[in-house]
Amino acid sequence: MQYAVVDTETNIVSNIIMWDGESKFKLDEKYILVESFEAGAGDLYIKDKGEFLRPLNNLKLPVSEEDKKEKERLYQEAKERLKQAIVFEDELN
Repeated sequence: MQYAVVDTETNIVSNIIMWDGESKFKLDEKYILVESFEAGAGDLYIKDKGEFLRPLNNLKLPVSEEDKKEKERLYQEAKERLKQAIVFEDELN
């Protein structure tokens, strides 16, 4: 599940984490976790409504299909370079 790490002093989301809800970890007392798939870092948490508000300066412009294809192409190229750089155990023998 995805959680927003909210600073209780400012009500601003400082981070987004994935957590299974069971594994133990220590969170500073200054923060709370709020389950959310919509929240993003920098959003304001409105506790009374249980909602997140994204400042206008943090809104992202829509990504075109062409941009998505280019990012996917670059990702695949980087993945291939990484694959070639990895030495697998069976290659060592």
